[in-house]
Amino acid sequence: MPKATTINKTDSIEFSGPELAAVLNLSVARISQLTKDKTIIRARSGKFPLSAITDYVRWLKKTKPPTEKKSTDLILDQQRALLTAEQLREKKRDNDIADGLVAPISTLTGALEKIGTKIVAQLEALPLEMKRANPRLTGHDIQVVKKSIAKCCNAIAETQL
Repeated sequence: MPKATTINKTDSIEFSGPELAAVLNLSVARISQLTKDKTIIRARSGKFPLSAITDYVRWLKKTKPPTEKKSTDLILDQQRALLTAEQLREKKRDNDIADGLVAPISTLTGALEKIGTKIVAQLEALPLEMKRANPRLTGHDIQVVKKSIAKCCNAIAETQL
């Protein structure tokens, strides 16, 4: 299934305080405290960028005494956090689709095809309507209009998303 949007930069993914708290398995109050301590930093939008997760993990590594946790366990924890962040992003996308804020490319393509078909049909009927409305038009006048309409129809047909 085609995706509704493509995100090229991971920094464009942002979380609200409660979302970040869910990803890191912390309370919203703890997120506020970490923000005040400048352990994690909000983006200009007021939300937390994806890098806040790695900032928190780095802070944990610096402040907690060494444990017997293996480095592979830390990597797994980071991967779980990133997976949860991805799941939240997918859920947000699905909610945006349900709310009508975004649409899958296939839906947009289908809608544009229907619109293009209707426009082309109306354009092709235009020369006949013009001739009926003004019988004094010459065959040359009608041919000029038909050529212009053909150019418009070709431009519509060549349009791609």
